[in-house]
Amino acid sequence: EYRAPLFLAWQLTNRCSARCIACCEESGPDRAWRDELGASEALALADAIAAAGIPYVAFGGGEPLGVDHAWGIFERLAGRGVAIKLETDGSRIDAAAADRLAELAVDCVQISVDGATAATHERVRPGSSHAAAIGAIERLVARGLRPQLVFVPTRLNVHEIVAAFDLAAALGCSAFVTGPLMRLGRAAAAWERLALGGWSSGTNTL
Repeated sequence: EYRAPLFLAWQLTNRCSARCIACCEESGPDRAWRDELGASEALALADAIAAAGIPYVAFGGGEPLGVDHAWGIFERLAGRGVAIKLETDGSRIDAAAADRLAELAVDCVQISVDGATAATHERVRPGSSHAAAIGAIERLVARGLRPQLVFVPTRLNVHEIVAAFDLAAALGCSAFVTGPLMRLGRAAAAWERLALGGWSSGTNTL
């Protein structure tokens, strides 16, 4: 008998620092939703999630760590035994943030790296930093919180997919996650330039 959903996906914001060409949400620096929850509303929702017995919450965006009250939400959920997944570009995971994520025992951190090289990654993800993403992975691995590296293949970066897999392994990631490009948002607008044919999705444990 299931008394609550097993999983909840929560997008705290649609704002982030990049304008990734394959973003299914069309996120960006000026793309926050007008009805995003304030801190008190978000913390009340976190309490309701825990009270309902939902065991797992995944945070995406936009960039969830760009929301000031994100840490309060994470602490509220983790303190009541709710497992947390975080999808991020890594830009806000400095040493202090890595410490906090490790202390919270976050179940899964996924960091987007869309190229084995900075040039390719930043071409696919304008406004993003390859060095920041790699640095975030290194800091988390050093604290025993091995993240997953997420790679979205397009015609602009698929030539580096093997090198990206090797990079994930060398960094100590727990998995290399990839799959077909979704025909949504910016990817849909540039579909003929970006899309590949004959692709199957998968997660490889490292």
